[in-house]
Amino acid sequence: MVGVSKGFAANIRVSIQPKTLDKISAVFPDLNTGWLLTGQGSMLVDKEVVKQNIEATDHSVANAYGEVNVGDPKAVAELLRAKDELLRAKDQIIEMQKAEIARLKAADKQ
Repeated sequence: MVGVSKGFAANIRVSIQPKTLDKISAVFPDLNTGWLLTGQGSMLVDKEVVKQNIEATDHSVANAYGEVNVGDPKAVAELLRAKDELLRAKDQIIEMQKAEIARLKAADKQ
């Protein structure tokens, strides 16, 4: 479904490129990619935890934005990293919601 071989899937924790992880996440939005990489935690994403992490990160980014010194490349890079993390988390929520909509539409057709 994501275009990888069975052998790759069997050794996924050894080496995985971000592009491949993004494909897997897009096809299986409820899959906890942290679990996939480490075997730690829950196999499935806890949607409530994701929402809480988004809110906390969003708040931290908003606070950092008001305090960042735009002349400090390290501070700007850290702010951009935090914003990127926030966008990825929000994308994950969107993908989960799309999957839920598709599931509900399929159930409605039956």
